[in-house]
Amino acid sequence: MLQELGCAWLSQPLPQGFVGPRKMGVKKLMLLARIARLAYNVLSLDGDALVLRDPYPFLKTGQLADVNLMAMRGPRLGTASAATVYVQNASRRGPVAWALAEAVLRSLRWADAGVAVPSNPQSRSAAAGGGGAAPGCDASLLLTDVVVSGVARKACHWFCFRPAGPGSGGAA
Repeated sequence: MLQELGCAWLSQPLPQGFVGPRKMGVKKLMLLARIARLAYNVLSLDGDALVLRDPYPFLKTGQLADVNLMAMRGPRLGTASAATVYVQNASRRGPVAWALAEAVLRSLRWADAGVAVPSNPQSRSAAAGGGGAAPGCDASLLLTDVVVSGVARKACHWFCFRPAGPGSGGAA
């Protein structure tokens, strides 16, 4: 099996402000989206992940065998984490390929438009002319929003792209 493992990287430039973890998160989603569109199975792990057992016996049998997109549970209630994502048996033009591509597109669109995201303090700072990351949202919250959008069959912005202000659910 080890001879079948591979690494991938992406040298595509991103808009100014995509730095550090935010840059890595968007690049990870870009690679996942491209690999899913090629109809390959892919397991994506953060660099600080340690796999102690072969996960495939668990992923390929039982209830998980029919799941096309799996993500680790995020630290916030109801969120997915982009730290560990597994895609299997996904259609090239199916919902998993759409969700991964949509997460990337949302991030790039909002950065280009200078939209601040209340759940991201660096984003608010950048939109206000301060330092920090470009306006937008991190990879995990983007992934959560597009999965919710796919299930609801309409655009949902549970964490990302909520206007700041009283009664908006965002940070003031």
